[in-house]
Amino acid sequence: MMLLRVPRLCSFAVFVCAIPAWADSLIVLPREVKLTGPEARQSLLVEMADGPLVTGPVRDGLSFVSEDERVVKVIHGRVVPMGNGSTTIKVSANGQTAATKVVVEKFDVAHQWSFRNHVQSVLSKTGCNGGACHGAVAGKNGFKLSLRGYDPEGDFFAITRQSRGRRVVPHDPGRSLVLTKPTGAIPHKGGLRFGEDSIEYRVVSEWIAQGQVAPAADDARIKRLEILPEASRLKAGVEQPMIVRAHFSDGRVEDVTRWAKYTSTNHTVCSVDDQGLVKVLGSGEGAIVAWYLAQNTTATVTVPYQQPVAPETFASAKRA
Repeated sequence: MMLLRVPRLCSFAVFVCAIPAWADSLIVLPREVKLTGPEARQSLLVEMADGPLVTGPVRDGLSFVSEDERVVKVIHGRVVPMGNGSTTIKVSANGQTAATKVVVEKFDVAHQWSFRNHVQSVLSKTGCNGGACHGAVAGKNGFKLSLRGYDPEGDFFAITRQSRGRRVVPHDPGRSLVLTKPTGAIPHKGGLRFGEDSIEYRVVSEWIAQGQVAPAADDARIKRLEILPEASRLKAGVEQPMIVRAHFSDGRVEDVTRWAKYTSTNHTVCSVDDQGLVKVLGSGEGAIVAWYLAQNTTATVTVPYQQPVAPETFASAKRA
């Protein structure tokens, strides 16, 4: 999810459903976790798997144990850093166990929100830079952003320098137009985009308070987007959450599940909501596409057809 603090933030936690009958082993996703800085967080998925295929998330009897709580704790299914170091998180459910390795680094380094990688994520996820809003060719009401954030430098200029500087108020971030309009504090034709108690508000307001640091040539750049589980075999009615992680050029790996956008390629097989929760609707094969910061990735969802065979068919079959 972005680098976030737990008490004030909405999280995925551990998503649940019954264990499919064919699943045979317990796994934890991601299998390895790297947290960089005090704000880093990572949601965990506890799943049953049949070989390389995930067969559904686990609901009952879950137990999380961090072998060193001086390094990390697990709070509501999310890994929270406590200090630099490495440890293992063990998960138990229904008589089975699984584990994931965790490394925490730069815990003592103050966190700085990035315009390129964090503020732009807020603008994209909430639709502010979409084609129907300020990302339109002519913008909206004098405010023009690049479509889906393709021009961070131009967007930074539009937000911090245009409109006589009223879009950001450094000494009182809460009065900034980029916060008062999307929260509905003043009239906004685009409607409510996020609340004052939301993660989105926090990211933008703290970026303003931190001095509105501009995008720079040496900013970390996203190199790869990862979605988990990458391949699953599910039954109709199952709800399967996804995790999306962004791998950056400086070695950081961020949980960006909240900030990614999702689409389903086959709506007769499965649907997906804006937080990556997949609902299986029917038999066949589909894919979930996740998009974040101009990168995209896919996960396959296979739902076997139910083809029961009558006992008499087996009885009359020729034997070798």
